[in-house]
Amino acid sequence: MPKHVAKKLWFGFLLSVVLLSAQTVVSYTIRVGDVIGIDVFNQPTLSRNVTVALDGTISYPYVGTVKAAGLTVDQLRGIIEQGVRRILKDPIVTVYIVQHAPAYVYIQGAINTTVNISTIPNLTLTRLFSHLGINKNAEVDFSDVRIIRSGQSRSYNMLDYIYGGILKEDPVIQEGDIVYLPPLTASKLITVNGAYTLSTPFEPGMTLRTVLLKLGPLDRTKAMTESSSVLIDGRLIPVNLEDVVLGKFDLPLKPGASVYIPRRDVRYVYVVGFVPSPGMKEFQPEERMTLALALTKAGGIQKNDEKWIRNIKIIAPDGKVTEYDKEILGNAVNVSLSSGTTVEVIKHPEFRIYLTGDLQTGIITFDPEEPKTLAGLLSKIGGLKTADLKWIQSVTVNGRVVELSKATQVPLSNNDVVEIKKYPEFKVYITGDFTNQSVVSFEPDEPKTLQQLLVKLGGLKTDQIKWIESIKLNGQTVDLSKLSVYSLNDKDVVEIKKYPEFRVYLTGDFTTQTQIIFEPDEPRTIQQLLVKVGGLKTDQLKWIESIKLNGQPVELSKLSNYTLKDKDVVEIRKYPEFRVYITGDFTNQTQVNFEPDEPKTLEQLFIKIGGFKTDQLKWIESVKLNGQRVDLSKLSNYVLKDKDVVEIKKYPEFYVYVQGLVNTKGRILFDPEEKRTLKTLLAKVGLPNDEVENEGMVLINNETTIAVKDVLYGTKDLPLALGDMVQVSYEPFIVNVIGPSAGTVQLSYKEPRTLSYLVKKVGITDPESVEKIVLVRGGKQTEYDAKQLLFGNIQIPLSKLDTVVVKPALANAVYVTGDVAAYVTFASNEPITLQRVISKIGLSDLRRVDKIIVEGKEIPKESDVQLQRGTIVNVSLKKPIFVTAMGYIRTTGRVTFEYYETADLKNLFAKLGGLIINPESYYSSDTVYIIRDGRVVESFNAFEVYTGVKNAELKDGDFVYVTETQPKQVYVFGKGMPNGLVRFTVGEEFDLRTLIGKLGGMRDGVSKNISIVDGEKVQTITWNEYVNMKLTTNAIVLFDVDKENFIYIIDANGKPDMFYTDRPVTLYEVLTKVGLNKNYRRIEITSGTQKQTVQLKDISQARSYNVKPGDVIRVLDVPENFAYVLGEVNRPGIITLNENTTVLQAIIQAGYFTSKAVPSSVWLYKGGVNGKPVRVNLQAAVSGGNIDFNPVVEPGDIVFVPTDMFKTALEWIPIINNLIQFYNNVSNLFK
Repeated sequence: MPKHVAKKLWFGFLLSVVLLSAQTVVSYTIRVGDVIGIDVFNQPTLSRNVTVALDGTISYPYVGTVKAAGLTVDQLRGIIEQGVRRILKDPIVTVYIVQHAPAYVYIQGAINTTVNISTIPNLTLTRLFSHLGINKNAEVDFSDVRIIRSGQSRSYNMLDYIYGGILKEDPVIQEGDIVYLPPLTASKLITVNGAYTLSTPFEPGMTLRTVLLKLGPLDRTKAMTESSSVLIDGRLIPVNLEDVVLGKFDLPLKPGASVYIPRRDVRYVYVVGFVPSPGMKEFQPEERMTLALALTKAGGIQKNDEKWIRNIKIIAPDGKVTEYDKEILGNAVNVSLSSGTTVEVIKHPEFRIYLTGDLQTGIITFDPEEPKTLAGLLSKIGGLKTADLKWIQSVTVNGRVVELSKATQVPLSNNDVVEIKKYPEFKVYITGDFTNQSVVSFEPDEPKTLQQLLVKLGGLKTDQIKWIESIKLNGQTVDLSKLSVYSLNDKDVVEIKKYPEFRVYLTGDFTTQTQIIFEPDEPRTIQQLLVKVGGLKTDQLKWIESIKLNGQPVELSKLSNYTLKDKDVVEIRKYPEFRVYITGDFTNQTQVNFEPDEPKTLEQLFIKIGGFKTDQLKWIESVKLNGQRVDLSKLSNYVLKDKDVVEIKKYPEFYVYVQGLVNTKGRILFDPEEKRTLKTLLAKVGLPNDEVENEGMVLINNETTIAVKDVLYGTKDLPLALGDMVQVSYEPFIVNVIGPSAGTVQLSYKEPRTLSYLVKKVGITDPESVEKIVLVRGGKQTEYDAKQLLFGNIQIPLSKLDTVVVKPALANAVYVTGDVAAYVTFASNEPITLQRVISKIGLSDLRRVDKIIVEGKEIPKESDVQLQRGTIVNVSLKKPIFVTAMGYIRTTGRVTFEYYETADLKNLFAKLGGLIINPESYYSSDTVYIIRDGRVVESFNAFEVYTGVKNAELKDGDFVYVTETQPKQVYVFGKGMPNGLVRFTVGEEFDLRTLIGKLGGMRDGVSKNISIVDGEKVQTITWNEYVNMKLTTNAIVLFDVDKENFIYIIDANGKPDMFYTDRPVTLYEVLTKVGLNKNYRRIEITSGTQKQTVQLKDISQARSYNVKPGDVIRVLDVPENFAYVLGEVNRPGIITLNENTTVLQAIIQAGYFTSKAVPSSVWLYKGGVNGKPVRVNLQAAVSGGNIDFNPVVEPGDIVFVPTDMFKTALEWIPIINNLIQFYNNVSNLFK
């Protein structure tokens, strides 16, 4: 079909739609909730249905947000068409109502609801009753049905219609009407109280006889029919009901009338009026008949209701009337009543105002004491804020306009109608380019000018004015210099157009911008283009290879001569990069870029990477250009090409580690030309003094020992290897002197180390003052004459740590050696005994003393033997015992046992807070190991140690480790039972009966057949209350599982899972679909009572095994759960990791340290042999003390215990690789 024919047909169809609803569209204004159809001919992406939002707006492309509520359909079409014209020429736009918003009527009073009448044409009041299901039995006062419309209230008496079908008036209900159905109150009912009770709505024509017919026969023995009364309009009428029944008398009734038929045996008072529960109130014989009690029986009068009481009327049985004001309530207990009295509580009439208009609608009720003025009304609805006053156009009372400024002087009457109207909105529609607003609303006091409109839009900034091409008011161009002259009318359309954009497309290498926008007043030249992109800096000009305008080269010197046109393409190209790749050891740079004007030589390359300092040149081993060695003296001769590769190699570092008595410690680096010998090293590090030079010792790698002086002054020297550990030590030559000149004497290498020299050195010059000199060495005593030592030729050589006792002549003293050194003197007549000596040297507690030796013999420390003058007493003291404990105990660490404490397991755990034995926990202390001299000497059950059944003596340096129990747990699967892992506490019985109790018992409908998979054994039992059996850890318990639809899986961490299938599948498919790690190697498959273990060398082998619904798949291990412990341990190899296994725990699991192990230098290789090495010091585990750093071993880690503390982590790698290969070959793990 030709396009113009289709267009005409489409237009004709839409025109017919519009004409069909022309009457509605012409007068109809769009409302919130309307669904509006917008069709743009031949543009499906622009045709759509939109709903008017709560704020009265709709959103549409190229128009934005439009205030649609209040517009006609034609007005909205014009706004949308104007927006679409931006992208389409002569668009055909149609706007119509697809669905009207709901039209609600509000039902209030006895029934509170809303009714949408948009689909119920010509709904009248009686039809509304039918729609709501209202009949004569509804608790509605049909005599005063109200319809409130536009602030006016009208009452309709529908009683004749409800009870007789007589319809005098049936008003049509309109949208927004409020239909008030008054609740049926006591004032509209006919009630009977006393001997008989009845409550019935008043019906037209109802009489007293009608009510009695509703009651049925009256019993005179029960009721005082001859003394009854009827209350009508507050008037009490005595009646004889016998006359009414016999037809002698009748009484027409009114709404609210009440009939009281007294009981013959009851005292009563009739309470009516403004009380919660009016009617006859009976009194018991013991109750006083007072006004207070009568009102209480009628529900009482609340404090806030007292303001509504006008007066209280009391009518005695004889007809006497007494009236009280409401103050009588405070003394009501003293107002006595007689039986048959009527108490009427009279209420002030309600005062209500009907409020309509734009601020608020509804019925406003006034309290009696509130001022009945317009000001009072405004106060009750919240008052009027200052910002609201300017919007008020008028206030009317019953259609009469009043002045708001005199609101306090405007009285109101009951049922007045007050209407408050606001000024209508004044809005202008905005189109064009400068704002996203589509509608601008003006406040009443704002000037309606074009100038004010622009102010409300935020004004036009200076840099925006130049972009304005035109402003049109309702299609007419305006003068921008006279904006304040142009007055606006409601719903005017203002169009602001800007100049079209002028853009140039930029390509090439110098900017990431792809297009540049020119402002209207900017020159359109290439020079200006470059200014807009930031200009070209001086250092950038050299990089420009060419500039092209629409593919034609331009001269860089004449950029201002080239005029640009809209959408021109400018290309700026730079010279290609020239780069050289750097490898080797001297720089972190991997490539170096040369600028166009730089010389491309090897010499320039070195300059660009920072050059080489003088001390760096000696480290250069070679420089190669594309693999060819170059002459370092001719670098400027080597010309480089783009992407050349230059390799700079340095000599490998050679270093050793130095500790001890040296001036420079740590890592010592050798220059390439330096000899790698011990003599060179000592010269590099320097020694602190000549004592070290002459008597110091060098220990290399804890193996080789050599004297320092043999290296420095002799001909000996030793070659060094990379990473050697060199220790320089020096032990001074010390002799202990006991006597009057007691102390420690150090002899240098220059001094004679003889006894005679020592005697002179301590200041002994007179041999007559000294009785004898005693040399104590290795427990032996040798006596010498002082005179011979001072003047003779006797030369007695000394050894380090010798003890020399100088006994003065005639001194009444003894000499104490050993752990206590002392010269103990006594008075001339004072006896010398052992206990006196012990007391004088301060050993008050004999428990500290281990043994005492006198003259080579041990004597009891408690004895008080007589000692000879000059006796040498050797005293040995008890040493503290240090024990380290770790593992599953409350506190870990090093424990000190003093001389007065018993070192055993009982006291050890008491000091550390005890073992962890908790029946309510899943874990507990399990086994206590005592490790001594690198091996386990004893082990005990932790519970027996805890209860005191077992104990053991500990020795100095012992290491005690406590393991934890493995949790008692089983895996449960089954229909009707909770599936998953079930754990047992330490105190729970680990058996089937306890398991079923933990699961909540056997559920109804669950089969009693239970299968238990335990290791290689599968056992099936039938459960009853007499059956029980022990369970084992990690057993699988199956309760009547769904064997037709599920395969059950337990992963290596014990997490259960289920896989749905209704057919046999391969093992590979199960492992893949449940997301299990494909590195698993050992899989256990249980099918019925059959079990098989599958060893997989490769995951693809899992395709060869079929599993079916009902099977249980269990992963037995996975490589990630293992680590290596190698080197000096008793059982090196592969270990299984538990959660948070530490390095020390891994070593204990591997049999602990051997006698050759160096615990202070354990290496942990994270992630494998090529991972990061971490040094761990576990010396405290052997010698006692605290372990400061004991990291967790993770899957794939390697723990290596060396024999040499001085070797680096790198040097051990070849040995570790061989060990890993060996253990992998002998282990079944990777088969």
